[in-house]
Amino acid sequence: RHRGETGHAISGTVTGDVDFSPPFRGIALTLVSAATKEPIVAGGAGESGIFTFFGIADGEYELYAKSFVEGGFGSGSPLRRVT
Repeated sequence: RHRGETGHAISGTVTGDVDFSPPFRGIALTLVSAATKEPIVAGGAGESGIFTFFGIADGEYELYAKSFVEGGFGSGSPLRRVT
């Protein structure tokens, strides 16, 4: 569906060994430039793990996720290539 924005949508579901019991608060996701590792956009996902970033220009990116718990961040994922 066209949202009136330029660029592309990147969406997915975070899977794996995520402990959703307290003090879990959610999943923080960051999309970075593959070349410079500078952040492009950040967002989050709840227990469903579903996320979407809109308005992403053509390019090479990497995505990583971290669990967000009371008091800060928990475990994180390795970088995943997004093209």
